[in-house]
Amino acid sequence: MVYCSIATTYGQLVDIVATPQTTTLNVGETTTILIQAEAGSQEVNNVQLVINFNKNELEVVGNTVTPGTQFAGISLNRIIQNPNDNNLSQIQFSGDAGPASSITGTFDVFSMEVKALAATNLSEFTYVITDNPRSKVSFGFDSDLIGTTIPIGITVNTTPTIEITGPADNADIPRAEDITFTAVATDVEDDDSTLQITWEPEAIFVTNDTGSTITTKLLLSGTQTITVIVTDSNGATNTSSITINVADPELTITAPTEGSVLNSKEVVFELMPEGMDISDHFHFYINPADVNNLTAEERINTTDQPGATTFTYTEMDNIIEGENTVVIAIANTNHLEFANTKTVLSFIVDSTPPEITLNGDNPLELNLNDTYNEPGATATDARDGAINTIVIDESDIDTSQMGTYTVTYEATDAAGNTGMTTRTVNVSTTLSADNPNTSATNIRLYPNPTSDKLFIQLAENNRLEEVAIYTIDGKRIKTIEKLSRDQQIKIDVSTFTAGLYLFTAKIGDDTFFKRFSVE
Repeated sequence: MVYCSIATTYGQLVDIVATPQTTTLNVGETTTILIQAEAGSQEVNNVQLVINFNKNELEVVGNTVTPGTQFAGISLNRIIQNPNDNNLSQIQFSGDAGPASSITGTFDVFSMEVKALAATNLSEFTYVITDNPRSKVSFGFDSDLIGTTIPIGITVNTTPTIEITGPADNADIPRAEDITFTAVATDVEDDDSTLQITWEPEAIFVTNDTGSTITTKLLLSGTQTITVIVTDSNGATNTSSITINVADPELTITAPTEGSVLNSKEVVFELMPEGMDISDHFHFYINPADVNNLTAEERINTTDQPGATTFTYTEMDNIIEGENTVVIAIANTNHLEFANTKTVLSFIVDSTPPEITLNGDNPLELNLNDTYNEPGATATDARDGAINTIVIDESDIDTSQMGTYTVTYEATDAAGNTGMTTRTVNVSTTLSADNPNTSATNIRLYPNPTSDKLFIQLAENNRLEEVAIYTIDGKRIKTIEKLSRDQQIKIDVSTFTAGLYLFTAKIGDDTFFKRFSVE
């Protein structure tokens, strides 16, 4: 409370005016109180102004005695402590205007600037201008010579309070997951409908950042300070802050594995990220010039595949035969990479199959009902060297039937490349018959192999009686019964399918066998 009185020795002041009548201050704010006196043709000699106030409620930060004709001689300007109340302070102003001056009208007496203090359990103050018994005693005034009183109301707005109740201070927070922040705000004058609550910094929030409870995702990693701000209807604010630790995203490469050997330049990368937001993406650097100085020109962005974790790259993306080095990182929407997610992966591409070399003849000739003895093979690989395991499939061979058969050979290297080759096995009737008639051997077939004509050259004094041609599986396809006596016979084989055939001819009691092939 403020008590104010103005007294004179000779005349009565009609009224005392103080402005402002009412005002509301936040703690720490100031206002100016102007004291005015109104008089009407009174004789005024000495004047005194006394103001009492609670020092726990207000602090005087400035005061001015208004100069003027009537009060030019005011000499006292001081602040004293009222001895009767430890909480009370007092301002006294007095002056001598000279002998019995006559004044009329309204004039400024005094102005003071006061600042509202944060006082416990004190929120409303009233200034009352009234008479001061001490001044009457010291000057000997009668009560009817004291000016009228007027109240001045100053309300100190109570600063609101706020506290973050969740999560706890210094909590570890996962990145890019829904996290709920809660705060409790209180205020004497306002309720939840008039209190305004905001959260900072706004940049870390990707959802609404207003209200006492918000659910959001944090995309900035590292240590963050989260602050909530409450503002009441009079503009007074208060804050509460906590520190949280937002985890960096993590990246695991599940395929290919470090140091693996692949058999194709088409490589499938399988990634398993944690703490990654849909707005994030991956950066691939395939065989960069320097893994420690990566450039944007070398970068492959996956922004066009949101949410994808499997990617396929080929020779067109710089996958090479042999040693490959790939750097993969998680980046945010602005292409800023999270340093701890940058992973260097090395692997080998070996797409060259082993070479297989067959032992023995190819094609291999067998007589009907012979036993097939596998000659074997060897395999070598450019990276693995000699390969000891060769898979041989000879199940196709049946020597009890004339025909052409195939044996397959397969060898696989460490990268999974498989080399394959085949051997041709021809099974036919005996072509080296021991004809008792030596003249039967005096027959020559040429050219062998042929693609057009087959010529049979007879030795002198030999005569063919019957000629037949068979396929290798024993099917007769041509018979010549009428033979000339020429020593050379020509047979057209241009329509024959490429393959192996058997020529037979009868000479007397002997039968001549000879194999030929058509290309």
